Amino acid sequence: MNAMVTKNFKKKNKKNKGFTLVELIIVIAIIAVLGVILAPQYIKYVDKSRWATDQNNAKTLLKEVQTAVVAVQEETADGKVLSGATAGKITLTKTADPAVVGIESAVTNKIAEADANWNKTRVTNKGKADGAKAEYVITIGTDNQVTGEWSD
Repeated sequence: MNAMVTKNFKKKNKKNKGFTLVELIIVIAIIAVLGVILAPQYIKYVDKSRWATDQNNAKTLLKEVQTAVVAVQEETADGKVLSGATAGKITLTKTADPAVVGIESAVTNKIAEADANWNKTRVTNKGKADGAKAEYVITIGTDNQVTGEWSD
């Protein structure tokens, strides 16, 4: 009796081995639909993440520049921060290292003391999927006021 039950069980197992073609096609279709629905959401998530990273990098560098300007003013006799009569700028872009214009090297040296990699800081694309050019510009005015703003 026991041998007969085992024999019948083995026959049933051999019959139901694997998935049918219809079952596989249905599973693939469900996965494809989920991919189509979730892909745009994932792209938005990644863009928001990049934008948040850009904002944090820009804010951090802005604070480092503000600190460096105050430190240079306190440490040097003349307190000179700008190398010319006009405002100085540090521009962060996607494609190049920060561009420093019209700022004394004492300021950039102070920034480097705080953050050795500051001169490699870049922004991605302001969270824009179309890749539009975006820059973050830190300006040191003639009154040594430090401001930062996004521009396209």
